[in-house]
Amino acid sequence: MCKVLRVSRSCYYRWLNIEKQEDVELNNLIKNIFETSNSIYGTRRIKQQLVKDYGLIVSRRRIGKN
Repeated sequence: MCKVLRVSRSCYYRWLNIEKQEDVELNNLIKNIFETSNSIYGTRRIKQQLVKDYGLIVSRRRIGKN
């Protein structure tokens, strides 16, 4: 895969680790919003809160997976 993308292995694995770290942070934000809403909010409201509070644009499908 690195040959196709023309990147070094170290850059590829560094990118993977950054993606994992961002997913963990997003999961924490989603859980925090859900818990502060007394477990009432669904994906639509969570999405609205992410945009309103953090300026993050995330699909409802990605929110639902978390």
